[in-house]
Amino acid sequence: MEFDFDEPDMFTTGAIGPKGQRVFFLQAQQGDNIAAVKIEKQQVATLANYLEQLLEMLPPSENEPIELLEEPDDPNTLLWTAGGMEIGYSANQDKIALFIEELDADEAAEDTLSESLDRIRVFLRRDQTLAFIRRAREIIAAGRPLCRFCGEPLNTDDGFCPCAN
Repeated sequence: MEFDFDEPDMFTTGAIGPKGQRVFFLQAQQGDNIAAVKIEKQQVATLANYLEQLLEMLPPSENEPIELLEEPDDPNTLLWTAGGMEIGYSANQDKIALFIEELDADEAAEDTLSESLDRIRVFLRRDQTLAFIRRAREIIAAGRPLCRFCGEPLNTDDGFCPCAN
């Protein structure tokens, strides 16, 4: 199944659950069509960093920003787990094209998008991309504090890290 969001009202990320046990997701919405997929925290951070670098490389835009809807509803269902992603830029539309493909456990080493897997295709305006980056950074920063010695997240219950011994 393929989900196409050519003029999305929203593309954002969120997390469900308590710190240390959160499940991260990406959510796209266009009108009544909504798709949400599970994604790893590190994938969210990497996607935000890459999109930021891509925006910095683009020529200036003449398009005016539009008021954005950024806060996702907690999704009732996560369709699948995100695996491969491809990102491009359409100069004709001045939009960033993002393709998110379902994780295929049987072919995790595959580098290309497969024809048999589910995918989401989203075309993002620059302001939507900036809103995603901002939201991703907020969600990631809201997690558990990191150990000052090893950089790993601290234990949720007591803030302890074994490396501090």
